[in-house]
Amino acid sequence: MKEVAVWLVFIAAVSHASNTPAGEQGSERRAKRSVTAPEFRHHCHRWQRLVHLLDKGSPERGAPGGVTVSVGNSVNKTKKSLSKVVEIGRQLARVASWTSASGLKFKSDVKLFPPKFDNFYGASLNMTVHPFPPYWMEVESERPDGSTVKRIAGRDYTMLKTMAEALNFTIAVMPDADWEEVILRVEERRAFMSPMKLAIMPHLLELYDFTTVIEPATLGFSMAKPTLKPRWQSLYYPLTDGVWAFILAVLALVPVALILVRLRPSSWGCGSSFGFGDFDLSAHVHCLQNFAVGTQITKAGVRMGSRNVRSAQRMVLEVAGSLVSQSSSGREYDTSSTRVLFATWLIFSFIVSTAYRGNLTAFLTIPKYPDRPETLEQFISTEARATYPPDVVDFYNNFKKSDSFLYKTLASRMTLVPTFQVGLQKAIDLNQGYFYERMSLKLAIEEHFTSADGSTKLYVAEQNILPAYCGWPIPWGVPYKEKLNQFIMAFQAAGLIEKWTEDVLKEARQENTAKQRRNVNLKSEVKGTASDDSNSEDLGEDSNSRGIMALTLTHLQGPIFLLLLGLLVSSLVFCVEVLASWILKL
Repeated sequence: MKEVAVWLVFIAAVSHASNTPAGEQGSERRAKRSVTAPEFRHHCHRWQRLVHLLDKGSPERGAPGGVTVSVGNSVNKTKKSLSKVVEIGRQLARVASWTSASGLKFKSDVKLFPPKFDNFYGASLNMTVHPFPPYWMEVESERPDGSTVKRIAGRDYTMLKTMAEALNFTIAVMPDADWEEVILRVEERRAFMSPMKLAIMPHLLELYDFTTVIEPATLGFSMAKPTLKPRWQSLYYPLTDGVWAFILAVLALVPVALILVRLRPSSWGCGSSFGFGDFDLSAHVHCLQNFAVGTQITKAGVRMGSRNVRSAQRMVLEVAGSLVSQSSSGREYDTSSTRVLFATWLIFSFIVSTAYRGNLTAFLTIPKYPDRPETLEQFISTEARATYPPDVVDFYNNFKKSDSFLYKTLASRMTLVPTFQVGLQKAIDLNQGYFYERMSLKLAIEEHFTSADGSTKLYVAEQNILPAYCGWPIPWGVPYKEKLNQFIMAFQAAGLIEKWTEDVLKEARQENTAKQRRNVNLKSEVKGTASDDSNSEDLGEDSNSRGIMALTLTHLQGPIFLLLLGLLVSSLVFCVEVLASWILKL
């Protein structure tokens, strides 16, 4: 009987400790909280007193945690009962009883251990934050009367606000502080939580706990977009290197095949001519071998230079011309074999030329960017320097201690910068990488480094460089963690976390576009041009119409350079021909 009573009192003490507000549980972490000597003696004295009273059969009221335990003990000890009464608000209700015969029996619908954090009854909960757009930020909204008001916005604030409405608590935001102060407030239990996502890392778990995973850690980097490749190469871009090599090889083989098929041994002095039906490949090979070694050089072989060579030249030109949609005379294809081979070549050249022309327009107008670093490994291979803000110092220190070659190499190249404006400007000017949270990078680029037409010189790499996950920092051992986890998992299942993130970025994009238009209108007013609303709408339409543009000399650099190259080569050939003719006359 003593053991049962002691265990119930122990459970009550644990319940009492778990119901204590986070701000009143001391500065020590719950997981590592050590009981002082006076506290230990005090609890031991209370247990001894309770056991002593139980031995005497006296009831004890006022047990720890608002629990009242009563024990009935008869002289023959044949009937034993134990009643447990828990405090519900300001009322006491008997919820269960226990006897050695029947065991534990519940007396009402009230749970023995009722959930305590389904409703906070309007309590004000301290939240500590460090401004971290787009997750937690302060924005200005314009009222109908033209005045402005500041309000809190961001994805994580939206999540917290939804929880507050469901759990009936009030958000009390503590004064803004840096990350060190925010962490200290959570560690010392001055704040219930920090509703801002943070990467869950082993050294941080020694200081405080985290909620369940919200999303993967999105630490990334931003760099300047690579410069455009020369436009004169746009004629080459529609096809890959392998396709160009295959076309050149086929272009060299087809004329040779046509010449061999059309070749007649009589023209080489090797017998009479014949048609398709009496073709003798061995006669061709024997004739060519004799002609190559000079054993059958006859007058007919000499006449080949004046007739067959010109015929072979025309065939080569017609094969190459058909590839660029030039017509053919058809005079050289007087046998069935040459017609079949040339028809096959025409089909091939039609398909290739059509595909090439289809892609050529796009490559003449659309910029062609070279490959850019999208992963940490690719960034390391560029030998570029890196910058990071003070918020990333903790990650920088872990990179230096890491066993990974990539992280160590990255840490050796990283330099601290005071603000993101400085880091992103260095990324543009010096082609460096700026390392920070991905969504924050996108928001900063949208707000500060994007022009009115939506173009920017920066991009954000696709890969997250940190293989970790994020959660909200909370003190160790808090009993409301499970309730927070339930809401976060519900947000994830409904896709709300991604939606709220995109909504914040979309709003920032719209505000930046409106701001750029206002700046353009102000410049127009200074210059004495249109300044009313209708003109601003026309300006927006003009900016949108810039997507359709006419081809300029810049786009046509490739054809122009090809034409100039052809003129230069033809001029050189003409000079050589004139010089050769003059030499032969001497």
